[in-house]
Amino acid sequence: MTLAARVRDGLRACGVGPAGRVLVAASAGADSTVLLRTLVGLGQPVVACHVDHGLREGSAADGDFVATLAADLGVGADRVAVAVAPGNVQAQARAVRYRALAEAARRHGCPFVATGHTADDQAETVLAALVRGAGLRGLAGMPSTRPLSEGVTLVRPMLDVLRAEVEAEAESNGWAWRDDPSNTTEAYRRNWLRRNVMPLLRSQGGEDVARRVAASAATARASVGLVRRTLASVSDAPGRVRLGALSGLSGEERGLVLAEAVAQWAPDAVRSRALLDRLAALLGAEVGARVEAAGLRVWREADALRFDTGSTAEIAGRLVVTPLDAVPDTFDSGPSEETVDADRVEGDVDVRAWQEGDRIRPHGMEGSQLVSDLLRDRGVARADRARVPVVLVDGEVAWVVGHRLAAFVAVHPETRRAARWAWHAEPEGR
Repeated sequence: MTLAARVRDGLRACGVGPAGRVLVAASAGADSTVLLRTLVGLGQPVVACHVDHGLREGSAADGDFVATLAADLGVGADRVAVAVAPGNVQAQARAVRYRALAEAARRHGCPFVATGHTADDQAETVLAALVRGAGLRGLAGMPSTRPLSEGVTLVRPMLDVLRAEVEAEAESNGWAWRDDPSNTTEAYRRNWLRRNVMPLLRSQGGEDVARRVAASAATARASVGLVRRTLASVSDAPGRVRLGALSGLSGEERGLVLAEAVAQWAPDAVRSRALLDRLAALLGAEVGARVEAAGLRVWREADALRFDTGSTAEIAGRLVVTPLDAVPDTFDSGPSEETVDADRVEGDVDVRAWQEGDRIRPHGMEGSQLVSDLLRDRGVARADRARVPVVLVDGEVAWVVGHRLAAFVAVHPETRRAARWAWHAEPEGR
C-alpha cells in the first residue's frame, strides 16, 4: 500500500471525510511537509498553518518555507507568532502551539487540525513515559484523535507510518524540507531517546520496532478504556467510589481504577505510586480520614471514597431579606429560613461557602464553636461541608444556612424590628 493510501486511511479512521476541511500544522520539517503534500494530492481541502515560537534565530525562515510551499500547492496558508513563557520550554511551547492552531482552525473554518506525528514519535513518547515511571495512561502514548477546542478536533493520521518511510517518500519525489537545528541537541529527553535509544532498539528489533511499540501503545489505550468503564461501574456519583466495589478488585486493578479517578476528578494532581498507595490505604482507615496532595483531597466516608479537588466551592443561590411588620411571637422557620433582629444586622452582609477556621457563636449556646465542628456534629460529610453557605455580617458568621443562627443576630426580648432571612438555592446543573 502506498504512503498516500495509508495516510488517507488514517485520516478516515480519525473521522475526517473526503470533504473535511483540515488545517495542517506545518513546521517545515519532513513529517508535516509530506503530510501537507500528500493531503493536497488526495484532494483533501487543506490550509497550512505555521506556528513560530521565536525560540531560535532563523525560525522565521521556516515560516517563509511553508508560505512558499502553500503558494506552490495552491492552498491557503497562515502564520502565527507566539510567545513561550519561561519554565518547561517544551511543555509551554506545546500548549501555546495547540492554542494557536485551534484559533487558526476556527478562523479558517477547519473542524480538524492534522499533525505529522509518526510511529517513531509515538515510540519516543512511550519510552519517555517509561523513563518517568508513568502509569497506563502514559504508556498509551498519543491518541490518534482528541478534542482540541470546541468544534475543533486534533487528528494524527500518520501514527502507523515510520519516519524513515516519510523521508523516503520525500526523497523519491524530490520534495525539500527544513531540519530544525534544535532536534540535534540532547538537552531534551525526547531528542536523547531519538539519537541514542531508538538506534539500539532498531539494531535488536529491526527497522519496524517503532511501529511495534506504537501498536503496544494502542493496546494500552484500549486498556485505559476498560479502566474507565470499570471506574464508572464502581462509582455511584461523580467523585464518589463505593468501597465495597473497590474491595472486590485485585490490588493492581484497584491501583488502575484509583489512578483513573485521580486523572478524571483531580487532573492537576501528580499520579505517583506513593499517592496511589496512600489512597488505597484509605480503604482500611477510619471514617473521616483523608489524603491531601496538590490539587487533590480524598475523604474516607462510611461506604465510599469521596474525591474533592480542593477548589473553593461556588455557592449558587441568593439571600432574600424580608422586613416583617411585627416581631413574631413564635418562630416557625424551615431549614432555609431564619428570623433575625433587623437592628443588629448592621454593616455588609455577604454569603459564601464555609471555609476552614470559620467560627460561630450559636444562639442558645455559650461561647463560640468552629463551624467545622458544628457541621460534623450535625452529620454533614466532610466532602459536602464546602458547599454549605454561611451568611456573614461585617465578616462575622451570622448564619450557617440550614444549621444554626448566631446569637448576635437572633431575636431577643428587646427586639423592636425583625426581618426574615430566606436562602434560595439554585438547582444543580442550572
